[in-house]
Amino acid sequence: MSRAAPPARATLEQSFERALIQATRALAGEKGLTIICGTHGASPPVDALLLPPVPSPLTAPAVARARGQADRLALRRAHFDEHIHARYRPAGPRARELYDVLEDMRCQSLGAQAMTGIALNLEAALVEQLERSDALGAQLARSTGMVQALA
Repeated sequence: MSRAAPPARATLEQSFERALIQATRALAGEKGLTIICGTHGASPPVDALLLPPVPSPLTAPAVARARGQADRLALRRAHFDEHIHARYRPAGPRARELYDVLEDMRCQSLGAQAMTGIALNLEAALVEQLERSDALGAQLARSTGMVQALA
């Protein structure tokens, strides 16, 4: 009688990805939501969430940023209403850009008020986004930089 090989142990990154997906589903309030971790060039199925790839190595700051990005998407999924948003969205491009970012912040604030951990994760993700875009530096005078700084 031969024995089957024991199942391979999941890596820390694989375990984190599974936990992140489950937490994102719970926060979005959709048990069957399809969530994929991958690059932004990937095409997720319609009505699925695309999370960035799991960072490696899993340092505490990298985990907080990944959780913040996932939390942002989940909160938008839970609190955003496309029809209401479209109904009140202004006509001008700059006004639309501000309106869109404020709506994103509104959705995030609902989760941040409910749970301190979410607030810290969202802050870590936002700080990374601002640093990457240099929105607080030389680009502040441009419209997009001002919108990101407002967020």
